[in-house]
Amino acid sequence: MQPEVTFTTATVDETISLINTFINGDWGEGILNNLPDLKRKLQKTPSKKQREKITYDYFKRIEEKHDLKKKAEHFQQSWNKINNQAMKELENVMEIKWPKSHKEITARVNFNQVCPRYLENKIFDLNYFQTNKTMKETTLHEILHFLWFVKCKKVFPKIPKERYDDPFLFWKLSEMVPAIILNDKRIQKVFKHKAKVYSEFYPITINNKPLLTHLQEIYDTRKDMEDFMRKSWEFIKKHQKEINKTFK
Repeated sequence: MQPEVTFTTATVDETISLINTFINGDWGEGILNNLPDLKRKLQKTPSKKQREKITYDYFKRIEEKHDLKKKAEHFQQSWNKINNQAMKELENVMEIKWPKSHKEITARVNFNQVCPRYLENKIFDLNYFQTNKTMKETTLHEILHFLWFVKCKKVFPKIPKERYDDPFLFWKLSEMVPAIILNDKRIQKVFKHKAKVYSEFYPITINNKPLLTHLQEIYDTRKDMEDFMRKSWEFIKKHQKEINKTFK
């Protein structure tokens, strides 16, 4: 069984709800820095109710200007060309079959610059500004998360699902490993690209060596995927103080 990614759109209300969650949280500054017009308006408005209205009106105007449904259709056509091969190679790399529960994964095209994934619902968000190339990069990154955590349930059965999300250390590891796993030559044969992760991870050094280089070395010398997962997790736990200083 090879899962399929279905590209659809989120309603404005859904998108605004998502964006407000991020704007009011730790990701707010990064999002607003990319939306200077909205940022200026919100800075002048202390009222929460008024801020929500300004945000809604801002993205409503964007929706009226851009055809998200058409964008989703373009993404669908582009992704379909590699879907089956990508799903198969992810199975090979992760050394686990896709479960029947993941038969369909939904990509919601919307205005949110952050692309969260929802493990239980098999959904992730995708920003409409992306090109077909960056869409594929993001989609591979997000669907890896789904299979990674399927594997995690077997390898780390005692780690609760709550720790699969921000701000827990186990979540941080899941956001580091795409830079390693997606650069595997088997994935690169499907779609040639330089897999990236959060920029905050790159400056982190452990014993004068980049954190991600340590993880790459663990991957390159692994016995199998389970061995990589266990050793990388032990390494991250051992150095969590250094990691948390940079990525809180």
